[in-house]
Amino acid sequence: MKANIKKYQDMSADDLAALVEVEETKLSDAEAFFKAEVQKLQDTYQQLSKDKDDAQAAVKESGLGLMKSVFKSKTDSSKDEL
Repeated sequence: MKANIKKYQDMSADDLAALVEVEETKLSDAEAFFKAEVQKLQDTYQQLSKDKDDAQAAVKESGLGLMKSVFKSKTDSSKDEL
């Protein structure tokens, strides 16, 4: 830590300003990359959620509710016969 302080104190103001700018650019780039990747994840999540909802709607529209009702009536009538 003390060695770094000494190194920075020995640098000219212009050199130190340039070094600060380089490091701040790294931070800015990391933040921009993070935000872009989070947006990609969000977009993927939204598409997957839409695909799931569409698939569920298609299954329900195919008559799942009616199938369940008929199945239940068949299994209930089987119990009555016993």
